[in-house]
Amino acid sequence: MDQTTLKNHLHYDPDTGVFTRKKAWGRKPAGNVLSSKNAHGYVQISVAGRSYTAQRLAWLYVHGVWPDGVVDHINRIRDDNRISNLRCVSHSQNSLNTEYTTSRAKVRGVTYCPPWRATIQVDGRRKDLGRFHTLEEAIAARKAAELRYKV
Repeated sequence: MDQTTLKNHLHYDPDTGVFTRKKAWGRKPAGNVLSSKNAHGYVQISVAGRSYTAQRLAWLYVHGVWPDGVVDHINRIRDDNRISNLRCVSHSQNSLNTEYTTSRAKVRGVTYCPPWRATIQVDGRRKDLGRFHTLEEAIAARKAAELRYKV
């Protein structure tokens, strides 16, 4: 799939992030909004017999090339495919744009094991930042490490 083929089949509005069909397909008329979601909440679109996620198609549509990494939703909303909300990043950069809700602290790199423990991952290796009596101390250590390691 290249940009020309994509543009022949679909129209993409970069301001809304919505894809519409240019040609009728079976019972679906031209102009039909494509918004089917996969099990992970991403918009999935079939073009020329193959299925793609909308964020990757948006990248190809606007930039003319397939993304060389992961297309990340900056605001973490998986069906918000406005081009201003998308960026191409590495897998490790993409993992930094996640929200942890399983941690008791609800802060990346801070866990309670007891006592509170702070860690950070740098160049693929986890560094232990220490154990702390309070959540606030652990969070402060984590934030300081983020600045120090520019993570």
